[in-house]
Amino acid sequence: MPEGNPGDTWFIWGRGSKAVQAPRDLVQVDTLTVTLVPGEVVRHFSAVDLCTRYALAEVHSRATANLAGEFLSRLVAQAPFPISSGPGGWGERVYG
Repeated sequence: MPEGNPGDTWFIWGRGSKAVQAPRDLVQVDTLTVTLVPGEVVRHFSAVDLCTRYALAEVHSRATANLAGEFLSRLVAQAPFPISSGPGGWGERVYG
């Protein structure tokens, strides 16, 4: 595990590691299926920058590749700092 101060957030990308120190260092993007009542389901899309805690969330009736792409486009357009793509889906968070 990387060395750092207690409470520091670290992420591991492949074989390297890096402390989250600046906006956009690590933006967590997730989806969640929420059952409101039996038979009524919504999809929650969320993104949180772990440095600034800037967040964007949306709720849709379904989760499709097109909706996910549109959500990411809105995130890039609305975030108060530049967001670029990077390796995704295989980073692992580690808390020191």
